[in-house]
Amino acid sequence: MLLLRKAFFLFVSIVAVPCFADDETLQVCTAGGYFSGADDKFLIGLATHILAKKGALNTEPCRAAWSKAYDVGASFSRSVGKRPTESELAIIKSAARFSDKVYSTIVKNMER
Repeated sequence: MLLLRKAFFLFVSIVAVPCFADDETLQVCTAGGYFSGADDKFLIGLATHILAKKGALNTEPCRAAWSKAYDVGASFSRSVGKRPTESELAIIKSAARFSDKVYSTIVKNMER
């Protein structure tokens, strides 16, 4: 657990420090909302931390993206076989990109 915590803080220091472009910030807002709906505590915490450090967490665009993605995350974490609409699929893909980036960075830093 300690190793995971160290990897987490290393990831945050590497990824969260550079300034996010609007699209990147909204991707984190979307991912945070999706994982909040899916009840993934680790990824919720990470997204929240990144957005709070950037001062974007309580902005209207972020809250709107989070809310919309929350509904998708809640729906798809509890349903089997449901086909997503185009807009839901975009949210799912955005959340997956965020998750892949997080876990790839952690694994890469653990292999050093």
